[in-house]
Amino acid sequence: MNLDKALCKALLALIAICVANGSSAAGGEYAPLGIHSGGFFYYPTVEIGANYIDNVFYLPDDLAESDSFATLKASLAMNSNWNRHAFNLLGSADLGYYREYDSENYKNYVLAADGRYDVLRGSFATARAGYMKLTESRSSLDNRFGTTPTKYNYSYLGAGYDHQPAKFRTLFTFDYGKLDYDNVTNIFGQEVDNHDRDRTLPKAILRFGYEYMPGRRLFIQGQVNRVNYDQKVDNSGQDRSSKGYKITAGMNFDLTHLLVGDIFVGFLEQNYPDYTTSTSISDPLVGFHLTWFPTRLTTVHLNLDRNPEETTEPNSPGYLSTTFSTAIEHELKRNIILTARFGYTENKYKQNVNLPGLKENENDTEVRLGGKYLFSRRFFASAEYIYQRRRSDIPTQEYNVNQGMLSLGANW
Repeated sequence: MNLDKALCKALLALIAICVANGSSAAGGEYAPLGIHSGGFFYYPTVEIGANYIDNVFYLPDDLAESDSFATLKASLAMNSNWNRHAFNLLGSADLGYYREYDSENYKNYVLAADGRYDVLRGSFATARAGYMKLTESRSSLDNRFGTTPTKYNYSYLGAGYDHQPAKFRTLFTFDYGKLDYDNVTNIFGQEVDNHDRDRTLPKAILRFGYEYMPGRRLFIQGQVNRVNYDQKVDNSGQDRSSKGYKITAGMNFDLTHLLVGDIFVGFLEQNYPDYTTSTSISDPLVGFHLTWFPTRLTTVHLNLDRNPEETTEPNSPGYLSTTFSTAIEHELKRNIILTARFGYTENKYKQNVNLPGLKENENDTEVRLGGKYLFSRRFFASAEYIYQRRRSDIPTQEYNVNQGMLSLGANW
């Protein structure tokens, strides 16, 4: 799992603790009401879980070790209830405790806020900020094999402006992220330096759109980014700082109760100025981010995208990641929600022309099957099965992982 995907999954998972568990797909008598005070609604959630995993360290099958672990998740989301403007705040904790391999215990925390200021009808400014204290998964492609998982901090600030007069739309956003990694100790008692991975991630997006008919809008979008490492060169002697852009054009759908999202084509490039690398990632792309409602009880999410990603591979400046995912949520009954998710990621590594590496291709597959039973507005139970697989040019980085989870929770 590359870092950007890890961050995305971590953020989505932690927000899901605050939102999904606090407001399930079921409505009516099973939807949590929250706690109303002043101009805000508060949504507390707590959840305890029992888990089993058959490959704790994500190693090849002949080296796999199994274990069980308990999880505790708690969160509090605060959402404004104003006629104009909006402000949201969330804080959560996700704790894991292993029965045998307690070195894998983790404590993840997040604090995030976002707001909207309504300037004019159809025009508003946005702002967001957050801080996360996370633990890197053993499945991470950047894992440096410490005796404990790598801990890191991610903080971010962002702002934007969305202007939609009549049929035209102009959207601008700017985000600034900061990553800081802790060192770990290897099996020989030596300290592994992870500070050469510390970096800042500024990114700006500008989109122009035109609604040529109700619910359908053509758009063109440009994105520029920089990756600025704190250290000029990393521990392998490479300068991994880079800059790039991504240009897309496509169509946005907003067909209520049927289809919402984007389809697009474009081109991306990421340049690595280090003279010993003398290479860049550049490729065309086709993608979509769609939510489809085939029935009133079923929701289907479909995503396809390509992005350049960072790596700690000594002979590669980075890789191009193509990711496809689909998720289905079905309301079997008002209080029974079934979910199925499938994800496939293909990574193609750009080789240092002076130091060709061993790994050029790899792919990750993930399948998730789950369900949630709502006893009432307040109490719920859930179960999930997860299968993960990696195939790589380097056999020692391949694995198969099976994981099961049962949990009980309460929300207000």
